[in-house]
Formats: sequence, C-alpha cells, structure tokens
Amino acid sequence: MPLHHDYRGHIIAQRYEVLELIGAGGMGLVYKARHIAMDRFVAIKVLPESSANLVARFQREARSMSQLNHPNVVQVYDFGSMANRDLFLVMEYLEGYPLSRVPTPEVEAKWLLEIIQQVCAALTVAHEKGIVHRDLKPDNIFVTPKPGAKDHVKVLDFGIAKLMEDSNESMDLTLTQVGRLCGTPHFMAPEQIIDGVVDGRTDIYALGVLIFQTLAKRRLFDADSMQHVLSKHVYEEPEGIRQAMPAQSFSREFEALILKCLEKKPEDRYRTVESLHREIGKFLSGEFSIRDVEVMSSAEDLTIDVDPKEIEAQFKRKITPTPGSSNGDMMVVMPTDNGLAQRKGKVLLVDDSLYLSNQLTEMLHNDGFEVVLGRNGLEGLEQLELNSNIFMVVTDMNMPVMDGMAFLEKIRQHPIMRDLPVMVLSAANDEKLFQRASELGAFAWVVKPADPKAIVQAINQVAKERLNPS
Repeated sequence: MPLHHDYRGHIIAQRYEVLELIGAGGMGLVYKARHIAMDRFVAIKVLPESSANLVARFQREARSMSQLNHPNVVQVYDFGSMANRDLFLVMEYLEGYPLSRVPTPEVEAKWLLEIIQQVCAALTVAHEKGIVHRDLKPDNIFVTPKPGAKDHVKVLDFGIAKLMEDSNESMDLTLTQVGRLCGTPHFMAPEQIIDGVVDGRTDIYALGVLIFQTLAKRRLFDADSMQHVLSKHVYEEPEGIRQAMPAQSFSREFEALILKCLEKKPEDRYRTVESLHREIGKFLSGEFSIRDVEVMSSAEDLTIDVDPKEIEAQFKRKITPTPGSSNGDMMVVMPTDNGLAQRKGKVLLVDDSLYLSNQLTEMLHNDGFEVVLGRNGLEGLEQLELNSNIFMVVTDMNMPVMDGMAFLEKIRQHPIMRDLPVMVLSAANDEKLFQRASELGAFAWVVKPADPKAIVQAINQVAKERLNPS
C-alpha cells in the first residue's frame, strides 16, 4: 500500500520545510528538508500511517537511536508523529550514494573491506547499547566520497526494523514480514528466521551476505519465493566467493572470512563485530592477502634461506625466542616425549596459506610422507577424526575459524590425540604464545617466513632422531 501523503511543500511539526523527495522504498519515503530556524538541510524519513501501539514503540526506539553518537552512524535530530499518525525521523542530510548504487561496474574488494570496517565500528557502539540493527543491507550503508581521503560511511536505519515487528499492517515495503519475522529476507540470519531471537551476531551474518552480494553482483540465495529464500538461509550451505568469482583469484583466507560470518549457528561466527573488525584489519594491513596472486608474490619475496645444518644444531639445544624479534629464524623446543612414529607416515598440515601448503605438501610427498590438509583448526580436528593413522601435526598459529593455539589445546584435551607431536608455525615471535605452545607439548615453534626446505628438514630430523635415539 503506498503512503497516504506526499509531504513536498509541507511544513512538518512547524519546524521543517519539506523541499523534495530524494528516496523511496524501504520503510518509507525520504525527503530533503530545511530546518527553518537553523537554516540547514536535513533528511526526513516518513513512515506510513501507524497504529497507536507502533507509535509508542517508535518513540521508545527512536529515543535510543538518537543516543547513538558515532561518526559512522547517521545522526538523528528529531522524531515524532503527525496528526494522521504518519511517523517521521529527522536525520543529518548526506551527499553520496548507498552501497546498493556504487557508481562503478565492479567493486574492489579492498575498498569494500574499508567500508565494512567502518560499518563494524558503527555496530560496535550500537551493540554496546543493546541495539541490533536487524536489517543491514546495501541500501542502509551510505557512502560519502572524500576527495583525497578514504570514503566515509554512515549506517542508516538503526532499530527501524524492530519498530515494525509488532505491526499487523500489510505494507508493500522491502521489509517483509512472515508471521512475527522482520527484516529483509535475502539478508536474514537463520536464528532471525527460526525464532526471531537476535543479537550482534545476527548483524555479522548480514555483513557476510552483504560482502558476497556486493562483490558477486548477485544474491547469495535466490529462489522463486521469499519462503524458499528463508529456507535456504536456514538449511543450505552458502557458496564460497572463490567458486562464485573464480576469475578474481580470491584467497582462501578471504573466503574463510566471509564464510565464518555466514555460519548457520551464531556461536560459530565471529563472537563480536570487534573481532570481525580486527580480522578485516589483517587484510587491509597486508598480513593476509585478498587474492592468491598476492599470496604467491609476497611469499616469494619473504622466503629466506636457512642452513639445514643449523636446523640440526637447533634440535640439539633449546632455543629461546628473543621478544620482539621477527627475523625468520626457526625457534625449536626439544621434544618432551617419545611420541614420534618409528617410521615415516601420514602428516596433518593445517594452514590457511595456499602457497606454503602446496610447497610443503609436494616436498613432504617427495620425502616419503603422506599429507592430509586442513585450512583451519576445525578442519584439522575433522581430519584427525577421519585419519586415525596420522602420526604428526604441523599447524599454523593465525587462522580464521579456529586458530592454532585453540587447535593445539583441543588436541591435548582429546583422549586419543593428546600425545600427537605438533609443530607450530607462526608469523609472530610472541614469547607468551611460545611458552603456552611449549607447555602444551609442541616440539617446534617455527617463525615465518622460513624456508619450506628447512621446515621439511626439521620434520625429517625429528623423525630420524626418534628412529635412531642416541
């Protein structure tokens, strides 16, 4: 049902002169207006004629929204209801475009991550105040270009979706209601669909959908009905961005970031938007690569030569890492038990670096080892359950989903796997992490970047020492 009134030319609440219609759709119409007394432009969103119950809810929620004071949250100046029961929100006037209308044919992934990181900053403040957005989508992320600087983001419509939750009115809006559900179906998290219980992780799911759809230029889940779309969010596994856009050569790390946002269970996603913000920062700083070609070129630049004879010497003494050092030397803890296999066998390699994994796999195969791969700690645990004859584990420390330390702890807690020898790879030479890994029985700590030949030599040397103990 269309809105009953066109407010162009009207005076709202005796304070605002409505100038022109600048946006339609979503949950109402948006007008450019002028604050008469202050002579400044504002944006006014008018929501359709509403019940008395919804007006009361609107006043409570709008009061909360007006308290969100953050550079990445659109500022709410005023709110109220009119004689015909239409609701209005007065916000700062913005110039730019919503993320749904990016003025370029393709969206650069790095630029999009910069945008999402700003959205995370806005969500952090909202979640701290108990406000879950519930309806994150490209239309609600507004980009203001800044010449000579990074584009600035404003998140719109905090809490608006929640306002409509108890409305019984049938409205022709992008806000779709199924029973008591509220939100936009293509961006709704499984728990939002199943029982309507939401928290900050619901917004994280929507961000995962948003990243995928903005890059791929198509829906994550599409179907011939909204009910079918909702069903897919609940039951169907999402497509990886690497499969959706093979020509872009996106890295496994980047794909893992998106897929972690899209986990069906909230507890399997990033715990908070701050965690997602930090993970994105690793891509923007270059610690993780967005594309595989970047991984290969950077890995080739960073790989250093380590003398295999020095590796043998290091295994005969305990090497203590120097705090703050990151020179690529291999740090080794002497084996604490006799758990190494008496012959070469199956090695589990858990690392989200495609380049290093491929190198190590080929070299270990050539040395007579069988290699099983995992991209993160969870996949590593699955491989251990499936392959009872794995005799040794090599794991990276910094991985999405489950990092190396959590993986190592899980191994040590398992009654069958607890004695497996584990070598830890890490880009950080952190003394506390080193000490914790040592306490958990890691037999080696390798600081990246390191020559893969040296890593394979170290594995062979430990196996050799176990076969021929002195």
